Amino acid sequence: MFIVRIHDIVKKCCSFFKTCTKEELEEATSWSYERWVSRGIPHIDLEKYDNPFSYFYRGSFQNMMNRILQLRRKQLRQEQYEKMVKEMLENELPSMQVKDLTSLYD
Repeated sequence: MFIVRIHDIVKKCCSFFKTCTKEELEEATSWSYERWVSRGIPHIDLEKYDNPFSYFYRGSFQNMMNRILQLRRKQLRQEQYEKMVKEMLENELPSMQVKDLTSLYD
């Protein structure tokens, strides 16, 4: 329950997350939960930290921010790829362009 509350605090306090969509926040939060369960919590030595809350806060922030940036980079690469393929097809197959097909219907 503590980890869930930390993520809510991170989402409300950080300006980075105010510009994110609901889907991005849900994906980032679930990914951060998974990271904490699989890699974080079993390996934490809280005696090393003066303030365990700040450790969990910062870790949750980093997990969520990195996931959102990763999703955005992936989407940008996909859009660039689609644009490149479209331009390549237009250049390679000029006869398939709409402007060239207008004479067929006359």
